This record gives sequence, structure tokens and C-alpha cells, in this order.
Amino acid sequence: MSIAVEQPGHHAIDPLAEVWDPDSRVGDMLRGMRGLVVGIANQDSIAYGCAVTLRAFAEVAVTYLNEKAEPHVRPLAEQLDASLILPLNVEQPGQMEAVVERIGREWGKLDFVIHSIAFAPRDDLHGRVVDCSLAGFQQAMAISRHSFIAMAAWPSR
Repeated sequence: MSIAVEQPGHHAIDPLAEVWDPDSRVGDMLRGMRGLVVGIANQDSIAYGCAVTLRAFAEVAVTYLNEKAEPHVRPLAEQLDASLILPLNVEQPGQMEAVVERIGREWGKLDFVIHSIAFAPRDDLHGRVVDCSLAGFQQAMAISRHSFIAMAAWPSR
């Protein structure tokens, strides 16, 4: 199915391939899959909302940032009946690899990842974006974007 997008003087076809049958339920394509949800901090987290919805169709694993966050995340992960509850601080060398290895051992494969983490130093959140420090910008990009790029390959491993 393609969607025609018409503008005065232009006629284009939507270049995105059809991902699912629009007459079926979206959740049906997730049935039986296994996914990792990264970024739950509390019950108001976008990642938690995603996990609640996904859990209706798929098996989920959940990560928590550190020991301080674990007491807040673990009860939520247990409510979701998460198969795996793992530590993941993307700034700590080896933690991303440890998550991939554990999922490989437990599940054999990973079908999808929900990446819902972002960070910027407090000092760089006040004021204009163009005034942020180089170090703050680099840290924000490493946590928020570079980790996303690294995780994007996990389901294909």
C-alpha cells in the first residue's frame, strides 16, 4: 500500500514500505516477540508506558540505571512480569555488552529495543542550547544518541 501525497505541482508516492496490514491489530505483529525496554525511571516514564502496552503482546526485559534507581524500577518491572531486570548505565564500559550477552544466554535473540534514555548535565539545561558547554554536549550525545545507535543493532545479533 502506498499513500499518495499531492501538493500543487507535485505528485509523490510514500517511499516507506508497508510495515503491517492496516486492517489488523498493531499488537498482533508483536505477539510472541521479546523486547528490551531501556529508560524506566518511575511509573511516569515514557518507557514504562511503552512497556505496559508492549507487555500485552510481547515478553519484555527491563533495565535500571544504577543501585539508586533499582528500588524504584524493580517493582515496576515485577508488575510487568519482566523476564529479565538488568543494570544498564551506558556510560559504564562493558554494561551494554553485558546486557546483550545476558539476553543472548537467556533468550537466544532479541526482537526489538525501546530506547528511552536521555541526559544532559544540569548546568547545560539552564539557558540557551547554543550556550551549552562542549563537555555537556558530548556527554548528552553519548548517552542520548550514541547509545541509541549501538542498541539499534542488538536485535540483529
